[in-house]
Amino acid sequence: MENVYPALGYEVLSHVCFATSSRTASRASSRLARASGCGAPDLEQMVHIPLAIQRKLAHDGLFAGYFICNARDAIALETVPYVLRLPDVLAFIRLPRINGQALHTIAKDKTVMREYAHRLAFCRNPWAKGPELDGQMSSLSSTDWGAIARDRNASQRAREQAKRLLAQVHA
Repeated sequence: MENVYPALGYEVLSHVCFATSSRTASRASSRLARASGCGAPDLEQMVHIPLAIQRKLAHDGLFAGYFICNARDAIALETVPYVLRLPDVLAFIRLPRINGQALHTIAKDKTVMREYAHRLAFCRNPWAKGPELDGQMSSLSSTDWGAIARDRNASQRAREQAKRLLAQVHA
């Protein structure tokens, strides 16, 4: 597949999967895995792809688990609309390496945060900060506040707020 993105002036590398649908992407990924002799495509090669192509791949929803953890906010935020349409958003909220801006954009979506498990996973994530954390923390139970207060993987702000809420309940 040569020149899939000719407007960007970039020739597609043979080791990167470019697809127009998730079905085609999964078939291409499995073909790539069989050809390379491993179980997954080599994502280390993504670093060498220009940022415009990375943003396009993220926008198309390809390699969502990789791009949502990207250090560049623009690339991670391109992945968020695709992730919000997936039934397993919880798996992305639980990622400890998720981009902080992407996590907060997911947390602002009220339809996603209606579920208790999503709110709990957000509050336990190390990147959870700001007013989204304050709003979600108050909706959790006191047993979860105790668990968050003891959780060293949770953010410092989440642990402090959980301790403060526990002190209010026990006072």
